[in-house]
Amino acid sequence: MHIVKVSQEGRIVIPAGFREKYNIHQGDELIFEDRGGELVLSSRRQRLSSIQEECFHLLTKESGSLADELMAERRLEARKEFNKKQGRTRNAKPKSRS
Repeated sequence: MHIVKVSQEGRIVIPAGFREKYNIHQGDELIFEDRGGELVLSSRRQRLSSIQEECFHLLTKESGSLADELMAERRLEARKEFNKKQGRTRNAKPKSRS
């Protein structure tokens, strides 16, 4: 754990060990994210790499194709939406005739 101070201008210095470990250099863009009350810092390069890895795992799943998974998910959502609309129709009060 490293403790750093925030300057009057709101700047912090990332310790050299972290800059080296995570390959952070002058001019790199960093992403600050609030995750449940914790401030998480990552580089755009790290985030892109993470997203690419997730996509690779999704596309190479042995359990089935991504298209099949997406279609099954869409069918489930459509069924939920249909059932929700049917529930409203069944429970709707009849209009009074004047």
